[in-house]
Amino acid sequence: MSELVFLLSADVDIQKAYELYEDWQEGRGAIFVRHLDAMF
Repeated sequence: MSELVFLLSADVDIQKAYELYEDWQEGRGAIFVRHLDAMF
C-alpha cells in the first residue's frame, strides 16, 4: 500500500482552505478534511 505525502505548498493550501471553511462556519473545516481523507 502506498502512502500519499503532500508537498509543503499543498499542505499550506489545505491549511488555508481549512481556516477559510472554519471562519465561514465552525466545523466546516473538519468536514473538509474528512472529505480529503476519504478521497486520498
